[in-house]
Amino acid sequence: MAQHFVSEGRCQFCHRTAGNVEHMIAGDSGFICNACVVACAALLQPSASQAPAEERPDRYAFQRLARHFAPLRPQEVLATSRSYALRQQADLQAALDELFG
Repeated sequence: MAQHFVSEGRCQFCHRTAGNVEHMIAGDSGFICNACVVACAALLQPSASQAPAEERPDRYAFQRLARHFAPLRPQEVLATSRSYALRQQADLQAALDELFG
């Protein structure tokens, strides 16, 4: 039967010896140091670049309206027409520009 020899006290990832690290963890067939464990744990944590991206602003008014009235589809929204006095149209346009602009 062949013997499997692993050097005593040497991390299998960074090859530091037990004297060069704070803790050495022994496994079935090798060792890992505490620095490599911390590095592996950091790789498993979601980083800021992997965080959910912010929603990009809607480019068109119909996209914003669809999101606003969700879960209704645009075809299901009932609309009525309304006429505004000429002096109110500028205020209405300014409000719409602020909302959708």
